[in-house]
Amino acid sequence: LQFLIRVDDIGQNCEVALHFVAPTPADKDCFAVAPGETFNETIAVYAGQGASLSEVLISAPEGTNKFGIQGNPPNQFVNIVWTPASEQRRPRVLCFSALDNNGYGEGATQSSCANFS
Repeated sequence: LQFLIRVDDIGQNCEVALHFVAPTPADKDCFAVAPGETFNETIAVYAGQGASLSEVLISAPEGTNKFGIQGNPPNQFVNIVWTPASEQRRPRVLCFSALDNNGYGEGATQSSCANFS
């Protein structure tokens, strides 16, 4: 059995690496959203010294809108908006992770998920 591990120097220490900050929902948060009610949430990210947010990846219920990156590095954010239709009554999940302009963020920002009921 053999495997290869690639280790890249990203020029940042762990204390300033890409991570989620308030008001981003905490992992496993739960939100009650009724059909026809609009859910608005901000996913905020601290990118670290010399880096910027390049993407927030989401896995979300159908009809969720994610708006472009706003703010100035290293503090940036995206807004998420979802208005569930009546056929979307069962529990749903929103998961998200982030990438920085170096492409290293996804590993540094483990996916976080919020539940809708």
